[in-house]
Amino acid sequence: MHSDQGVQYASHQYRRILKLHGFVGSMSKKGCCWDDAVAESFFGSLKKERVHWRNYRTRYAA
Repeated sequence: MHSDQGVQYASHQYRRILKLHGFVGSMSKKGCCWDDAVAESFFGSLKKERVHWRNYRTRYAA
């Protein structure tokens, strides 16, 4: 599971949950914004096209 160096991703609780589910955590280098650019672009487009301005009755429907 790759993330930036946000404090929430470095917490013991988050890392414990990753380990519990068989994931290995990795983080980008400090000040390196480019390796998250593709994911940020994808989720930005997804929100604009499928989430904003829509109401979903359930989480499953969303």
